[in-house]
Amino acid sequence: MPYLSKYSVKKSRLDHSALHALEADERGRLFCDDSDRMHYLFLPPFDGGKPDSEWGRLKFDISVPDDTEVTIFCFATDTLEFTRRHQPANMQEFLCDVKENPGVKLELFSIAGAKSIRGASDMLLYEIRGRYLFVCIRIEGNFEGPLSDIKIINPGDTFMMTLPEIYRKRNSFLHRYLSVLSSIFNDFQDKIDGYRVNLDPDVADKELLVTYAGWMGIDLSGDFLDESRLRLLVKEAPMLNRKKGTKVALERLCEIVLSEKCIVVENFGGSETGMFGESRFDVTILIKSFVEEKKKSQLYFLLNQFVPVRTHLRIIYLEGRSGLDTHSYLDINATVFDTRNGKLDKHMSLDGNVLMPGEPAEEGVILSDDGDGPVLS
Repeated sequence: MPYLSKYSVKKSRLDHSALHALEADERGRLFCDDSDRMHYLFLPPFDGGKPDSEWGRLKFDISVPDDTEVTIFCFATDTLEFTRRHQPANMQEFLCDVKENPGVKLELFSIAGAKSIRGASDMLLYEIRGRYLFVCIRIEGNFEGPLSDIKIINPGDTFMMTLPEIYRKRNSFLHRYLSVLSSIFNDFQDKIDGYRVNLDPDVADKELLVTYAGWMGIDLSGDFLDESRLRLLVKEAPMLNRKKGTKVALERLCEIVLSEKCIVVENFGGSETGMFGESRFDVTILIKSFVEEKKKSQLYFLLNQFVPVRTHLRIIYLEGRSGLDTHSYLDINATVFDTRNGKLDKHMSLDGNVLMPGEPAEEGVILSDDGDGPVLS
């Protein structure tokens, strides 16, 4: 099969392009800017490497509504120099300058004899010859989906080059007819070659990650994990499965979901007090961080998938602090273990000897640790 040369438009090339009413993300995808109904993309020239270079095929992915029209303009030249307003100028600098008017830029395309096509995202470039290929994509109307995966493919077909020399007339009826079949074949092959990306947990779509976890016997339904934690859990799923039923697996699961380590207590010989269960099948997990009620049940459901059969799992959430509600009080010999600042509203007072350790707060009545009762500051 003849060799295909591909020029791909990534984020680095878009950074040197002229975007009019379009925005690019980190993955090199272009989105509509609703500030205008006319959207233009002027790309830096593709270099064929030699004068009078032949070009094959331009393609990209886009989905637009019926009231939106896409137009592609292409021309090639052997030099980047041209005359503008009786002064020498550079085509690349002019066309990729976002301050220049898009309509004026398209006049240069017209003067250069650019080829254009409407309502398509795939264009044969067999009639175009020249070292530097310039491309403009114009979108009239607004669209939601991204414009992405822009490629220039040379020579544009694979079937034609397998025929005898007498049949290889460029841009002939046979050439263009075989190019249709060649495009279908090459696009299908690209999908096969690129499918490995969908199996990479670092870049695969979030919806696929839940499916992949299910393949490994982990039920992640409920959408209780954000994308970064979900990717991390799927990446570590093989290791977690190997350690299923162990203390290490439970600790790592809690660390992934809550971003902090938990304490796993296994009641091997039973407990006389019953604090951590009454039998050796009881496992207690102590968690210090605050967890929402919905997430508590989902975390319990996830952890239960990694405990041994007959194990009774309990999760205890240790609150970071206690608070006094209205009309509450501390009785004699009460102790406050939280060493944070103690602060009273204005015009309030404490009677008796009170010890509340902590540094002075910024305003209000302050209680400091001097051992002789409250001190105002």
